[in-house]
Amino acid sequence: MIVLQDRSRDADDNGPIVVFGAGLLGSGIVRALRNVKPSLQTVVQPLSWTDRAARLEQLSRLRRFLAGCIGDGGPGRLRLVWSAGRAGFAASQAETTTELMTFGDVLATAVKLTEELPAAGVDLMVVSSAGGLFEGQRLVDRQSPIAPRRPYGELKAKQEAALFAAPGRLAKHVYRVSSVYGFIDTRYRMGLIPTLLRDGLRRQVSTIAGSSSTLRDFVWLEDVGRYIALDILSSAPRDGEARTVYLCSGRPTALGEVKHHVEEALGRRLYVVFSVDRANADITFAPRLLPPDWQPLDLRLSILEARRAAIARGLELDRQSPERGRIGL
Repeated sequence: MIVLQDRSRDADDNGPIVVFGAGLLGSGIVRALRNVKPSLQTVVQPLSWTDRAARLEQLSRLRRFLAGCIGDGGPGRLRLVWSAGRAGFAASQAETTTELMTFGDVLATAVKLTEELPAAGVDLMVVSSAGGLFEGQRLVDRQSPIAPRRPYGELKAKQEAALFAAPGRLAKHVYRVSSVYGFIDTRYRMGLIPTLLRDGLRRQVSTIAGSSSTLRDFVWLEDVGRYIALDILSSAPRDGEARTVYLCSGRPTALGEVKHHVEEALGRRLYVVFSVDRANADITFAPRLLPPDWQPLDLRLSILEARRAAIARGLELDRQSPERGRIGL
């Protein structure tokens, strides 16, 4: 358990915010929480993915810690954020099965907290995948059917179903996020845009699994992290509440257009090979699906921001002869 900020107890006696998973999305949420409210106690809770007995002990210790933060039977509010996950878009059935079991243990922990702390409100915020749930569909809206095409999408559908079926007073929040991209950071799964930026700076060849006309919906990590952080802090506690929020751009972008934007930002040509893959179909979302207070940064501007950060780190100095790398979607 990593406590990122220490604080004295707030006047409303709320407990800390617990984040499961500090990968690409989780790190963005934690960073935004710290920026928005530095005095807040934020806990990054590690989980054992392979040893269930160890994982259950981790979660048991977490429950005791949170109970101590709230106080015996006192009022307050606990907010748990699930942004964990080792399974990527192309994950196997075995990988997603393990992840679903881990999520189930976290969900059971949240439900137990509502039972053990009857005067406290407990929220579980789950970061899900809009692309995984609606792969192959265009202009998705609230009437569009959830129809996963891969084990990854099935995993997200099962996680959401388990959350919404959870008994008791647990407040349930789902954030369906489209294709997220952030800065060049090899600690995390980078995806298309940061990889193109990195390969462009190094003059490496990239192979994209898809065609230049394949449509996707891209959102900037910093926008997603800030929106979820503000939503976590501003959402009024309501026992048993269930809600779904879509964080997408609502602006379909072809992969060839993304390549062009990156080339503009770098001022040089990219070495790209498109590998047509029938499995990589279009995924786009209708603007009317999006919350009114969601204002994502323009794709070009965010690519420039990622490029500036890369230059500041000296990545442009790493000049290599063209090599091949593959970018999955």
